[in-house]
Amino acid sequence: MTGGRSTRFGSDKSQARLGKNSLIEELLATLPQDIEIIIVGPQLQNASRAARYTHEDPLGGGPVAAIHAGLDLVDTEFVAVIATDIPFANSILAELTKNFPISVDATIPLDKEGVRQTLCALYRVDSLRQAITNIGNPENQSMRALCDLLKVNELQLEPQLERNLIDIDTPSDLEQAITLGQELKG
Repeated sequence: MTGGRSTRFGSDKSQARLGKNSLIEELLATLPQDIEIIIVGPQLQNASRAARYTHEDPLGGGPVAAIHAGLDLVDTEFVAVIATDIPFANSILAELTKNFPISVDATIPLDKEGVRQTLCALYRVDSLRQAITNIGNPENQSMRALCDLLKVNELQLEPQLERNLIDIDTPSDLEQAITLGQELKG
């Protein structure tokens, strides 16, 4: 998802530079090649990966509205929901998949404070669709309210993997992510 107002950041976060790539390009470049990419947000010019695009209605309707729009293009049993401002989320996908019990609707990692990172998570598509139906109008609904309608497996990650949940909301967060990106590549 690339929507949002980037209010705390001060400009479009998806285009912020993380080394030589924008945040969105960094994420696209590192996702497994065999998965279909659906971007809920503006179409990228000269994207490094093929993707299908959609947008929430109304624009700026929040993450639940964005997920609702994206689900219209999904035809798989599971979907990973990844926000652009979590550029190292790719490293967590295998762990989410490996730790997805058959009896749950979602596996959501916890950050170091124990907070669910709902925009870096794996969801069962049918369950997610039903939860959105149950929540009603998805515009400006909270991810917490949506996830309260799901049976969630909370996943505590090992510290080396948990640090990849860095969420870029401010220019200071971007500086920390640049440092982490250099560590991960070096």
